[in-house]
Amino acid sequence: MIKFIKKSFSLLIFIFMIQSCQNHHRSVSEFDVTWDSPSENSRGSMPLGNGDIGINVWAERSGDVYFYIGKTDAWNENASLSKIGRVKIHLTPNPFIDAHFFEQRLDLKNGAISIKAGNRSIPIKIDIWVDANNPVINFDAKSESEFEIETSIEIWRNKVRQLKGNELHTAYGVIKSPNPVLVYPDSVLENQDNEILWVHRNRSSIWSETLDRQGMGFWKEKATDPLINNTFGGLIRGDELIPSNSKTLKSAQPQKEYHISVYALTAQVESIDKWKEQITDLADSLGEINSANARKAHREFWSDFWERSWIYADGTAEARRVTQAFVLQRFISACAGRGKFPQKFNGSLFNVDSLLEDYPYDADFRRWGGPYWLQNTRLIYWPMLMSTRLIYWPMLMSGDHDMMQPFFKMYKNALPYAEAATQHFYGHAGAFFPETMYFWGSYNLDNFGWNTPINPYQYTENQYIRYYFQGALEVAAMMLDYYRHTSDEDFAKEALLPFAHKVIQFYDEHYQRDENGNIYIYPSQALETYWDAVNPMPPVAGLHWNVKGILELPEKFFTEEQHDFFKRIANELPAIPRGEKDGKEVFLPAEKITGEPRNHENPEFYAIFPYRLYGVGKPELERMQNNFDSARVKLASGWSQYDVVAAFLGKADEAKKLLVNRATPQDSVCRFPAFWGTNWDWTPDQDHGSNILICLQAMLMQTNGDSILLFPTWPKDWDVKFKLHAPGKTIITGAFRNGNFERLQINPKNRNKELVIMNPN
Repeated sequence: MIKFIKKSFSLLIFIFMIQSCQNHHRSVSEFDVTWDSPSENSRGSMPLGNGDIGINVWAERSGDVYFYIGKTDAWNENASLSKIGRVKIHLTPNPFIDAHFFEQRLDLKNGAISIKAGNRSIPIKIDIWVDANNPVINFDAKSESEFEIETSIEIWRNKVRQLKGNELHTAYGVIKSPNPVLVYPDSVLENQDNEILWVHRNRSSIWSETLDRQGMGFWKEKATDPLINNTFGGLIRGDELIPSNSKTLKSAQPQKEYHISVYALTAQVESIDKWKEQITDLADSLGEINSANARKAHREFWSDFWERSWIYADGTAEARRVTQAFVLQRFISACAGRGKFPQKFNGSLFNVDSLLEDYPYDADFRRWGGPYWLQNTRLIYWPMLMSTRLIYWPMLMSGDHDMMQPFFKMYKNALPYAEAATQHFYGHAGAFFPETMYFWGSYNLDNFGWNTPINPYQYTENQYIRYYFQGALEVAAMMLDYYRHTSDEDFAKEALLPFAHKVIQFYDEHYQRDENGNIYIYPSQALETYWDAVNPMPPVAGLHWNVKGILELPEKFFTEEQHDFFKRIANELPAIPRGEKDGKEVFLPAEKITGEPRNHENPEFYAIFPYRLYGVGKPELERMQNNFDSARVKLASGWSQYDVVAAFLGKADEAKKLLVNRATPQDSVCRFPAFWGTNWDWTPDQDHGSNILICLQAMLMQTNGDSILLFPTWPKDWDVKFKLHAPGKTIITGAFRNGNFERLQINPKNRNKELVIMNPN
């Protein structure tokens, strides 16, 4: 059992231990990734990005530097997130031959990649950075000796092509289409002003057919097709470079220094000419920015990012391995987390050419395609918050509030569609969101069914998600926690309450009442695992968590209708399912289950995470620990979260062992140590990495009501330096070494009375 430090907190901490923690005395640069040889192909790439544009950078022995370009809004005609292109830069003389010195380094502190190669005394030095504040990729190369350079755009979408076999999976949603699934070519525009221009324009769209086959054709009068004419591409300009052909720029003459700029733009416009005008204007305006000032602002962004929050575990080799995994995953999330759309769980912006035997496809390919799986997507945004009423969301606990906005925005924008779909499918008010949905809110047709009757509608063809509606409760819980961290009243009134009201109204009107007048959730299912379940744990726990938390908000936030609604629902919630197993008290996946499990999930653990009803310092901890010991699924890989559950239950030895294993790279195909996979999804698997963030943070800090618990599951042989964000705009900074605090600071200071320090286990 966890033991609390019993000495006087005020005496021990605030007289002897609090010191200024303005400088955490450790550099993120300790975890830079450095390679001493070129790579063989794109599977040997490093990630870089500015939150909206992500690139994969690698060098090959041929003398070439490559980078793929991804962008969060580059949706093609099949609603698949595509690459914008691949840039090749060739150096002459070749500095990458085996006999020469080579170093490629990911510079985490400055958000850049550097390459030094060639003659060790006079190497070519390359610096690549994606401007944190502007849509431009910068490539700088210099040497004390003159050299030549050639840059080109490499096009692989060069003809109309039908997707067949396993490659159809990248267009998940239309795999079973009766019509050929096509991808269309890019266009390379004629050179002018010594630049390269290329573009992809959607000539077709699956949006209209998707709505029609679901009986939602009327929605076309209320919304605009988000895919048709979506146009994305890039523009390359280089100092002292001249065209060789429409795809290539080269040195006018050998020189000692070069600068190449690659601009990226997505726009839904009436013509390619209009897109060309926009990207040219963009490049012209950004070209006028002083490069030194732009680089300074870029470095300031990354400095602020790393200063915002940190966890540096040390003391053992395993602790450092976990720390590197934590740091690199947080960096990957930052590189793709500030765009127009949420990050994709199946590769983010950093999927590359596949070398898997069954999926030998180009860098546009990703298993599970373009739709968003809420159970997978939420993990990216979930790892950073905790409290008796709070959940772990990595971005909240790290103070990365800006990176949560794309996620919230997608669901807020889709809410009107969800309300209309609820009325259409079920004839009542409220809003439901499919577990697997396109960004505009609809089912994908492979899951809905291409021949599913719509007059009247009964249920989807895909049974894994047929009655799986609870994901929207997680979104509401995330919004609730966002408010608790930020105290943003406008967000609570304009986003949280309207969204939560409609989502919970769905449960109110969709389900009957039992003999006690409580909501009877049936027909239903417990996640993807149990397809026939009464009152399954995930939605029951989600309703309890959200309704209680919402009613604790200031009454001034509510309309009279909202407040009356939530007070009524609070008295009509089904009971948390409890029972016995092997003679011990446990929580159940559902009140009643018929049929065998279909997937690798433990639905009963949703009452721990994401809905923090039970855990360290809370009632019935022993009952939930019994669940942990007898769990049907004990996986800690990909989206499976046995390690996270261990952390929330105070199981220190188990959490440590599982986390270390998760943080150890398993995929020998990828060279970058945090390109996790291949698991159930696609490499780099963002669920696998995000669970590292969630677990490590939960081991270090949890919250219980107003109390902040330090070291609830922390290994006793790990030292740590940390800065974390807690609810109420609270920041906690500290350093713990050899079993003692070297410093500890909590801001604001009036929160010190809520700080509870627990003995590392």
